[in-house]
Amino acid sequence: MSIKEHFLEWIIRPEHYYIQKYLRYLRKEEYYTLVQPCRLFAFYYKAKKNRLGSRLGFIISAGCFDEGLKLEHYGSVIVNPKAKIGKTASYMGTAALAVMVDIRMTPPLSAIMLTLDKMLKYSGASVLPMGSRSVRVQ
Repeated sequence: MSIKEHFLEWIIRPEHYYIQKYLRYLRKEEYYTLVQPCRLFAFYYKAKKNRLGSRLGFIISAGCFDEGLKLEHYGSVIVNPKAKIGKTASYMGTAALAVMVDIRMTPPLSAIMLTLDKMLKYSGASVLPMGSRSVRVQ
């Protein structure tokens, strides 16, 4: 990227600018939490990541993803802190990754990754249209 392109991106600040900034804070939090422990820097980057994440709709804990994480656009992305996801993961908005253990499952599956709509279908919840004030669980 040329200096002109970088400057224009800084001035315009499209959504991927903030997503890259979020990923930078996430990786710095992971570094100061897991690799080179420093509680002050870890707390600082976690606070910056969470503040930006609340605007973008991301809830991702440090240490969940390996290298190569790509978030395509902002939206609701929620990851369970116990989930461990491998390399080069790419997610769109409205995704939830959960670690679920259910004793009713016939094969013992300890980690199941589900998108939000499949998780709602699995739990038996029904979602009302936008503008409704309540969610009814059957």
